[in-house]
Amino acid sequence: MVALSDLASALESYRGRDRLEEDVFVRCVSILSNLADQLYYPCEHVAWAADAKILHVDSARWWTLSTTLWGLSLLLGVARSLWMVLKLRHRLRNPPEAFTRYVVHGSPRRLPASWSPAGLPSQGSAQSHCPTPRMQALGWGWGADVC
Repeated sequence: MVALSDLASALESYRGRDRLEEDVFVRCVSILSNLADQLYYPCEHVAWAADAKILHVDSARWWTLSTTLWGLSLLLGVARSLWMVLKLRHRLRNPPEAFTRYVVHGSPRRLPASWSPAGLPSQGSAQSHCPTPRMQALGWGWGADVC
């Protein structure tokens, strides 16, 4: 009875984490992986107890079940990771509108006159050792006291 309450509390503690994921596939894989992990440990303990002659059950069946659950957990973790890599690659190739605002066909647009990183010299006062206008637009600079 204690093992069931531990399993229920472990699943209950996990319930809030799945809401952070926006993808249904990732949520399902994460929940199934957690379930496989939670079932693996009792099966392994029963198999060990059967090998130690504490329980009179067939240890081979329990070792097979625990190894299957362990392998399932690993495969679900790999599937989740590959799905996330594919999603990130898709986002990188097709960024949302907020990130493409100042980029047209790979070349940067001029930034609005109202945008100026704090502490960088204006374009007119740039000397040879000062950052280029593109570096200024990216926020790279050495401060107004140097240039």
